[in-house]
Amino acid sequence: VRFTVINKKGVKLDFEKPVARIANVKRAGAGVDERFVVKIGVCVGKIFNETEFTLKNRQNMSTNMLIGRNILSKNFVVDVSKQHLTKPNCSLPGTEMEKK
Repeated sequence: VRFTVINKKGVKLDFEKPVARIANVKRAGAGVDERFVVKIGVCVGKIFNETEFTLKNRQNMSTNMLIGRNILSKNFVVDVSKQHLTKPNCSLPGTEMEKK
């Protein structure tokens, strides 16, 4: 599947990834959406993790991507009263990164 992400600087990034599966996602008060699921590598702090994301047009939403509890639960403690405490600091895949 092909999709485009616009980063914080407004630059469009085009991706092509194989579909891992199709997920049924419940939406509050709006039934169920069928969404493509792709695996994407994500860097949070010094930890790189390849995980599954569902694809949804988030053009009119405040964030481009939601990172769920599954990716965070193994490596992080979350304080919901704070935000933007770390910046990505991972090595490129295949180098000295910590891959979980």
